[in-house]
Amino acid sequence: MSLQEIRESILTAHAWLREQIERLHALAKIELESQGPDHQIRSKIVDFCDALRGHIDVEEELLRPVLQQLDAWGDARVERLEEDHRQQRLRIAQIRHLARDMSFSLLDLAGVCKEFLEELEMDMQREERDILAEDIFRDDALSVHQVSG
Repeated sequence: MSLQEIRESILTAHAWLREQIERLHALAKIELESQGPDHQIRSKIVDFCDALRGHIDVEEELLRPVLQQLDAWGDARVERLEEDHRQQRLRIAQIRHLARDMSFSLLDLAGVCKEFLEELEMDMQREERDILAEDIFRDDALSVHQVSG
């Protein structure tokens, strides 16, 4: 997979995650206003958490080896990515638990999710700016490190 293909794959995944976030917001609003059973939103939150966890795993698998070789800041980028993902995995586990806990109110769950999703959006923007930017993440970037012979 070329660097451009990896970049496009991750950007496409980020766009899909943003779409899912919008759907969660819309569904949460409907369920909060209706004050009816909240099983559907709780199930969707768990599904989103599972999809996000899968995205994080794939993203690390694709990015780690490339970032380590990309430039002088590669190791720092890998450390930042892994720390962000470690924090996200912890929050995902917490949110999954709360979504399955029917004694935890939907309003409180919505607040926890809203905070996490805002942080997630900031993290995706930072990744896109600091890691996946076209001037950093391009196919010719690794050619500087190649040895001729």
